[in-house]
Amino acid sequence: MVSVELLNPYNSCNFKEGKGSVLDIKAKGSNGKHFDIEIQIADEGDYDKRALFYWAKLYADHIRAGDDYSTLETAISIHILNFNCIPDNSKYNNKWFITEADTGQHYLDFVRF
Repeated sequence: MVSVELLNPYNSCNFKEGKGSVLDIKAKGSNGKHFDIEIQIADEGDYDKRALFYWAKLYADHIRAGDDYSTLETAISIHILNFNCIPDNSKYNNKWFITEADTGQHYLDFVRF
């Protein structure tokens, strides 16, 4: 059985001048993976940077002081957009990973957009 727990969508900032954020849907699967689902109608500019910021907060916010880094779980961002934020790409479904430039080898398979 697979279950999903909806989480508080507010990502607080950890220091006085930090930037917080509010996710459309923030959830955790029974498998430990964390999800951010964003739905955007209009392009507000710099969406790529915003998406990466949201993913980074989702990934990092569930570890606490003293926890071992091995407790970090996969974080997956799903973005449903009514605009094309990726120039020269007309695909509707894209999967992005961090890869090595020359070989295309995936690195950090837990980073997924």
